[in-house]
Amino acid sequence: MTGDESPTLAELLEEQESCARVTEYELQRHDDKVLIAVYKAVSGPIMEGYVAMPKTHRLRYVAWDHFAGRGTSETTALRDCLLRIRGKSVEDLFPPKALRREADL
Repeated sequence: MTGDESPTLAELLEEQESCARVTEYELQRHDDKVLIAVYKAVSGPIMEGYVAMPKTHRLRYVAWDHFAGRGTSETTALRDCLLRIRGKSVEDLFPPKALRREADL
């Protein structure tokens, strides 16, 4: 890299760092809200493609791994996640500790 060139993302990251673009969606179910974050790797040693992960609304705990949707696009990952959580209660999605912490707020 010469002095006139801007560094690439990979050059700006430390060895084990990674960078992802995150898009958030809010799913409203009755009185509950669940965030769904869709991740796309930008640079670094992280997942390929897109991953959609449910999160609690306030503290943003992530759901159990088996509810994560995956796909080759943001839309396919989001659809996969929605299929996995369809018919599941909020209590089914998250570890009990996460829900107790949310309730304490």
